[in-house]
Amino acid sequence: FPSHDSAVETFRGDTPPTHELFEATIWNRGNEEIRVPVPTVVNFSAYWCAPCRRVDWSRLRTALPSIPFFKCDIDENEYTPGYFGVRSIPSWILFFPDRTFSQIYVSADTEDIVNWIRTTIGNHTRK
Repeated sequence: FPSHDSAVETFRGDTPPTHELFEATIWNRGNEEIRVPVPTVVNFSAYWCAPCRRVDWSRLRTALPSIPFFKCDIDENEYTPGYFGVRSIPSWILFFPDRTFSQIYVSADTEDIVNWIRTTIGNHTRK
């Protein structure tokens, strides 16, 4: 399993790593297991989705520098979005080291996404 640092280092461009890296690093579909060393965000989107393209990835990285982000294209990977119940895009799920995950959050507003991530992590920490 790659370290948190290596997961973050792969996210240097304008978009996060693709679902292939997500599946290779945290999602063991054969065992239906998710393992993350730190809270980790997965964005479900598609290349044709105009609201998905409005997300400001630079702002997300700046506001949440310690959070790894992964991207799952719903057209390239039909299984994972269906497994998690993704019905619209852009959708976001936050995975935690205790193998739990958040409810699906749907938004293309970058500041709303930043606030949702911070609030969700804070609420999870207080449990």
